[in-house]
Amino acid sequence: MYGITSSISVSSSSTFVSSSSLTTYSSSIISSSTMSSSSTSVSSSSLLTSSSSSKPSSSSCTTYGLNSITDCRDGHSYKTVSIGSQIWMAENLNFDTLAAPITSSGSWCYNNVSNNCVKYGRLYDWTTAMAISYNYHSSLLANPVRYRGICPEGWHIPQNSEWTILIDYVGGLAVAGPQLKATSGWTPYANVTNSDTYGFSALPGGFFYGPGSFFDVIGNGGEWWSSSEKSTMSASFFTLGYTGNYGSLSGGYKTRGESLRCLKD
Repeated sequence: MYGITSSISVSSSSTFVSSSSLTTYSSSIISSSTMSSSSTSVSSSSLLTSSSSSKPSSSSCTTYGLNSITDCRDGHSYKTVSIGSQIWMAENLNFDTLAAPITSSGSWCYNNVSNNCVKYGRLYDWTTAMAISYNYHSSLLANPVRYRGICPEGWHIPQNSEWTILIDYVGGLAVAGPQLKATSGWTPYANVTNSDTYGFSALPGGFFYGPGSFFDVIGNGGEWWSSSEKSTMSASFFTLGYTGNYGSLSGGYKTRGESLRCLKD
């Protein structure tokens, strides 16, 4: 997707793009065919079992403004946007997981430069984003309920089905890119004009291949975690690149560092 000059055709009903269309980093994409059917237990502290979208109570740790929220854990404010039936953060999460009450080291600023966190948010490995044991990097969580993870109170990590609702609303995977990408910040490319029609304002924050490896594609692409798994060692993410109008719901190792967008309960 990043740096590929040929275009691909993607059905709006599709929720997976084969690795042939992602040749620049195909080694990191894992087939879903290895998914195990077994399930394992997990603490309920990071689960959201209610499907309601009720307003937060007065005791909520999240403060709501006009098209914005403030996370009381660190005082960080985020723009929000209503798209169809959903309310999304209009910025990537920038919560430092080394701060109390979470002490996971599985998050990074791109190239370890703090200003990149300010602009693009932090990159998180999957278990850190989900606020679950690191052991689930190599075992299947297989729990279909919603996970708050490290999102602010009243928000959660989107599942594949919730990413699909967004994708379908903006016209499908084949045209999702211009609709969801910010109008600036992306590497220019012929015949690609980003309109940010709905105010999602996706930025190309790149990703991290994981500890001992390197950061890649800042300015050219962005990837955002889903709470849905693909296999014992891989999870899904939504991705956008600068070379085309399409998006994809793909996947890769849980140890990768990806951006995170939170969705209102």
